[in-house]
Amino acid sequence: MPHLAVRARRSALALALAALSVGSTVAANAPRVDVLIRDGLIVDGTGSTGQLGDVEIVGDRIAYVGPHRATRAHQVVDAQGMVIAPGFIDIHNHSDAALLSAQAFLNESFLRQGVTTVVLGPDGELSPQDIAERLLALGRRGAGTNVAFYVGHNGIRTEVLGAEQNRAPSGLELARMERGVREGMQLGAVGLSSGLMYSPGLFSETDELIALARQVAPFGGVYSTHVRDPHHGLLQSDWEAIEIARQAGIAVNLTHLSTPGKHNRGLMRAVIDLVESARQAGVEVVADQYPYAAVATKQLWSVLNYPPEFALDTRDGIRAALREPAKRARIRQETLSGGASGFSQYKASGPSSILILSCPDLPAYEGRFISDVAAQHQVDGFEAVAYLLESSRTDIIVSMGGFYEEDLRRLMRQPWAMIASDGFAPVPGTTALFASAHPRAAGTFARVLGKYVREEAVLTLEEAIRKATGAPAAFLKLKDRGSIAAGHAADLVIFDPQRIADRATWSEPDLPALGMIAVLVNGRIVVRNGVVTGVAAGRFLPRAEAARPLRH
Repeated sequence: MPHLAVRARRSALALALAALSVGSTVAANAPRVDVLIRDGLIVDGTGSTGQLGDVEIVGDRIAYVGPHRATRAHQVVDAQGMVIAPGFIDIHNHSDAALLSAQAFLNESFLRQGVTTVVLGPDGELSPQDIAERLLALGRRGAGTNVAFYVGHNGIRTEVLGAEQNRAPSGLELARMERGVREGMQLGAVGLSSGLMYSPGLFSETDELIALARQVAPFGGVYSTHVRDPHHGLLQSDWEAIEIARQAGIAVNLTHLSTPGKHNRGLMRAVIDLVESARQAGVEVVADQYPYAAVATKQLWSVLNYPPEFALDTRDGIRAALREPAKRARIRQETLSGGASGFSQYKASGPSSILILSCPDLPAYEGRFISDVAAQHQVDGFEAVAYLLESSRTDIIVSMGGFYEEDLRRLMRQPWAMIASDGFAPVPGTTALFASAHPRAAGTFARVLGKYVREEAVLTLEEAIRKATGAPAAFLKLKDRGSIAAGHAADLVIFDPQRIADRATWSEPDLPALGMIAVLVNGRIVVRNGVVTGVAAGRFLPRAEAARPLRH
């Protein structure tokens, strides 16, 4: 099996022996570099055909890319038979909590699959204060990956409107929200994100989002959105996102784009037509996706809303409450209405979107939607969920939006679709009750390269790597990341194209990927032979224009 050969340059004798190991002599006056990655297939992130050669690194920068030449190096990475690619940029990542954790700040599950940069704060999550807190944590202990941020609509709206979210902001409040967006951009955010399916974003009107999106335009920022109603109004929701970007004069990312639910099967054709039409009209519209036909995973218990006065904090307590008619009726009311927040996972997704992934006690239901169970028992969707919970002693794992492989592949083939995980690094001791992890956090990028490149040829190797590197870097204007070129930051991955594969499953979502030989972040080796070295080499990556707003 090919392996990583990393040798410290301790003496002239060690250097001579290293030179002899490749059948050549390195001259005493040859260039000296810190790291030499030798004899690999360089796939540079632009989509160009890979070329055999070397990559030389001095400090945190790439110094040379090209044919093999005599070079002295402190460390040599033998990449023969391997692919050398830019480090992957995960443009939708939820690992901001890991920055605050002394146990999780290395983002190991992402490093092991080749991610060198994570973009945090999607779905509208982070206010400027939240970003500032995470930047302080980054300064204290560092991070395994580079870090960028979106400033979030939901985070700002929560701070400005407080408990009174079910209304439009006043003129003064909107001005405060606009100021919050500008503060986030001044901190270095790459743009504005929103999560309009969630509270409090679901209470906002389109005009509110247009006003806020306009605040990022002078900074050269972008808009990334979890659209308003992907389960029940996907095309209208995507149109709203595009219209916000058009009126604000900025680019938009339809993040974790999919066609959730059996009722949306085949709708990806219409989504693609909508995006293409907008692009032809001059709006820069892109999307990202993860390579799984199931969206966020949860334990079935968490699909329902429980009145807080019930204080239900155990599975047995929930099961008992469902068996009491009065409590069952209250749970039903909270679930179908969304309760005080207006949001419930059941209401947002609906029974024809909730896909049963794992049901050990009732395995016949695996791979079926809640609407299928409801039809079989001639009840509505809520009652089908209650039936499953009452009938099973073990946890049932569901996707909040199962969809179909043909729609996933149709999107993946689009040149404007990028790869992202929508995952988060596990943080010890913070797992929410009834939560369930998704394999995308450990497997996304390896799965694309293994399943969709090597095994099924949905994408070429060069195109898959561009979608994970050059494309997100260009969209976010991370000017020296995402491609292999002299002068660029030395964020690099070396992997075995014949072995790269995901191993994470619904039942074992944390299994690390195979085939990642080495990962470098800012010129430092953070993964060697698939093992994380413990080096926290990550940095904060502000948007290129963030320090100096553009003039109108």
